[in-house]
Amino acid sequence: MTCTRETYELTRERAGARDPTPAQTKTHGPIEGLDGPMVVRGRLVYWDPGEGRYWDPDTGVHVDGG
Repeated sequence: MTCTRETYELTRERAGARDPTPAQTKTHGPIEGLDGPMVVRGRLVYWDPGEGRYWDPDTGVHVDGG
């Protein structure tokens, strides 16, 4: 399932996503094909538009955020 940008923005807003701190961006930068990084419910994640879900780089698992 591929999500549109509009769906991504709505999901991000609904999940209460915020930008990561400078310390978090030192260890987690942009990843090609994913949007982010961003913080959702205290967890640093990336949005995977192909899956329509967030991806946690620390666990390597897709997670629900909204």
